[in-house]
Amino acid sequence: MKRLFLCALFISALFVSGCSKDNGVIEVKSYESLIVGEWELYRYNFYDGDGGILHDCYWFFDVDGSGYEYEENDFIEYFNWRIAGSELILLFNDGGVNIWKITSLTDSRMSLKIYFDDEDDIDEEWVEYHFRKN
Repeated sequence: MKRLFLCALFISALFVSGCSKDNGVIEVKSYESLIVGEWELYRYNFYDGDGGILHDCYWFFDVDGSGYEYEENDFIEYFNWRIAGSELILLFNDGGVNIWKITSLTDSRMSLKIYFDDEDDIDEEWVEYHFRKN
């Protein structure tokens, strides 16, 4: 009787798992497709625990690899972007380059971390930006 029950349980588990509507296909989106669009920079934090809330600061990433950062007070800076592995590389029109580590990227949220050097020779100094998609 116990064996019959276990056999029936096993067969019903096969039947239920075989009725999936997604046919086992999991859609994986690339960083490149997820990043395209307008992002609001709303929060930042530093390696030492300092941080804050931001307002009216936006980054825009176009599908053609161009983009810009702007604030409501009309400041605007243009860049070209590309992704290499888990790094977002921004090439600014003035010749500057920023390399950000993508710490999180979904359809609606993004977190980027950039490491920097300073005169104190502290190895792990960084700032992390947190965005939400508009």
